[in-house]
Parts: sequence; structure tokens; C-alpha cells
Amino acid sequence: MTALFRIVTHHQNPQVAAQMWRTSGLAAIGWSRSGDIAGSSRDEVTIVLRRAYQMTQGEANYAATQLFTFRDIAKEDLIFAYQKDNIVSLVGQATRGYGFDRNNEVGDVNGPIHYAHQVLVDWWPRPRDFHRTNFYHTSMPGLVQWACLRGTIYRRGDTTERLRSELRGIPNGAGPIRRPRR
Repeated sequence: MTALFRIVTHHQNPQVAAQMWRTSGLAAIGWSRSGDIAGSSRDEVTIVLRRAYQMTQGEANYAATQLFTFRDIAKEDLIFAYQKDNIVSLVGQATRGYGFDRNNEVGDVNGPIHYAHQVLVDWWPRPRDFHRTNFYHTSMPGLVQWACLRGTIYRRGDTTERLRSELRGIPNGAGPIRRPRR
């Protein structure tokens, strides 16, 4: 079984980041000054975050939790790239788990988003750029609320082939829909 992850594309340039993710075939998150966390403990990462970003202990704990959630993405996990304003930009499947790369346009410190914590993703051609309320028409309507939770990344339990099939039925650019009556 595979997990489902919702990742915000970028806090300042969400549309630019979504486009870069699509063309680069990856998803990414920030806190790049923490360096590669592949072999690090949570305590080690928290200390680095506090120093690199002048964070409080609580802020560093939160950021470390987000980084470790991202690090847990595995091959075949399903990923939603959420660009905010109720729009899911991309849906895809991870083809490689966590890596750290400052040598591509997404991770470049001089680039527009400089997110070096990355996973490779095969982004589906459909659905793209759809309103989150379209999740009402899936076997997991709770995704409507889950997709817009505050925070960079969230993990949800196992996905199913049924959900994957339903997602592929959402048209690109699908606008908001009303919640079905029960």
C-alpha cells in the first residue's frame, strides 16, 4: 500500500513552483539551510534549524517534523501539489524517495524557490489545476478539507486503486463544485 502526501508548492511563488516541479519531475520543500537530512536524527536537524534560521525551539521542532515527513516519502507514494487558493496543481506518483539537490533549478540557492529537499515524481497529465472540492466525487471526500490544512506537508494513510482511478477522472482545470447531498 502507498501513502498519500499533500505538499504546498511554495509559500510565495506557488504557481512558479508548480510549473518548475512539473517540468523538473519533482516535488520539493524548503529549509534548505538545514542541509541533507538523509542520515540525521531529529535532534540534530532541530539544532541546525535553530542556528540556521534563528528559530525558537517550537519553530524548529515544527520544521523538523515537516522535513521528516517529507523524508518519509517512498517510491510509489501518491503526491498532491497544492498551490493554495483551493487549487491542486499536480497529482503524481513518487519514483524516488528523498534526496537533497542544490544543483538543479528548484534547489538552486539563487533560483526563485531554492528548495533542495526533493523527491522525484511522475506527474500525471490529468488531473491538473483543479479545485479541491472535486475530491467530493471520490471515495475519499475528506480530502476536500485535508488538502487545505495549514502547513507545508501532510501525510495520509494508504491509498487505493479506486482513488487513483477516480482522480484520473477529474478534468484539468475543473472548477469548484457543490458538496453532494446525502
